[in-house]
Amino acid sequence: FEYKDLVSEISGTASGEHSLEQQLEKVKVAWDELALPVTNHRNQRDLWILGDVSETVTQLEDHSVQIQTMMGSRFVQGIKKDVEVWEQKIRLAADSLDEWMQVQRGWMYLESIFSAEDIQRQLPAEAAKFKTVDKFWKDTMKKVRQSYRTAMEAFHIPNLLPSLKSANMTLDSIQKSLEAYLETKRASFPRFYFLSNDELLSILSQTRNPEAVQEHLCKCFDAINRVSFTQDRKQDIVEMSDMIKERVPFVTPVTTQNVAVEKWLADIEVKMVDSLRSLTRTGVQRYPSDGIVRKDWLFGPYPSQSILAVDQIMWTKCAEDALTKIEDGDFEAMKQNIDFAKKQLEQSV
Repeated sequence: FEYKDLVSEISGTASGEHSLEQQLEKVKVAWDELALPVTNHRNQRDLWILGDVSETVTQLEDHSVQIQTMMGSRFVQGIKKDVEVWEQKIRLAADSLDEWMQVQRGWMYLESIFSAEDIQRQLPAEAAKFKTVDKFWKDTMKKVRQSYRTAMEAFHIPNLLPSLKSANMTLDSIQKSLEAYLETKRASFPRFYFLSNDELLSILSQTRNPEAVQEHLCKCFDAINRVSFTQDRKQDIVEMSDMIKERVPFVTPVTTQNVAVEKWLADIEVKMVDSLRSLTRTGVQRYPSDGIVRKDWLFGPYPSQSILAVDQIMWTKCAEDALTKIEDGDFEAMKQNIDFAKKQLEQSV
């Protein structure tokens, strides 16, 4: 019993160290059994992305806490080197997964954009940068799927973390250039501010197909739902229509072929005003001489907006004429004007 306290202390230290060894072994076994989830992307051959990594993230967080607890234990000295190795492994794995998921989000977003030839043609420098990242992504995912059985092995691919960081920097640069490009388009045609980036990109990625704009017209122009194209190769725009299918022909067609989309959309805006002005002027010229029998005129080839405008013009003219007559001493003029308006309504309904 002379060494009772010493034996007790050594025994306690050994028990504590053994407990830590068992915990560390559980960490090792857990990572030996956890594969990195890789799934096919858009059913394309040899195109892969990371699947649901929630289990991997949870395990990284749990083991990070466990490792930190071990490092703070007074029994860690005997296995400290092993624990430090796994501390570095867990940290590298967490950093790699964060960068990996960030690259995946950026790549998936830009991949659908730069797959369009029109965008590649309009942004050649950014398309070249994306092509580099695209090759890195596809090669890395193919390598992971073929050669790395577990997630921890994949996280420790040589130079993976620096390569992921570099890819993220490149994707950020492309994204900023893309946003600057969209801003120039919005500056050219301010109604593009009514569209989200994705909606605007869907238009710009199909510049050779003018009809791709149709679904976004109602956001750019409050009352235009569709426009009509000629059926020939020119695909000129000849009229506009609203939600209730009222059609307004343009005084002259809008040319779309070999013209930037923001340019011919601005031309629609001009033709919209010019056409309504022309139809309104014609409506004034063809207004019935008696001003009462107006059914053919009301339901004639004029837009509702023009009919309402001309009707207000004529009502104002009649009211002003009546006021002028009153000034000249005809005090029955306004009553006569009201009777005239009543007759108009009777004939119009």
